[in-house]
Amino acid sequence: MLGKLFGVEEVKIELKEAREEIQVLEHKLQIKEKSIKQLEDAVRILE
Repeated sequence: MLGKLFGVEEVKIELKEAREEIQVLEHKLQIKEKSIKQLEDAVRILE
């Protein structure tokens, strides 16, 4: 039983790390989307 509980804790830790990584990636994506929007706006102005 102790082995099963330890396995569950490992999975919980991995899940927490995965969620944190997702948050970081979502933040990076938001920054890139803002950059793309700014570039699209600049292209429209130049056209």
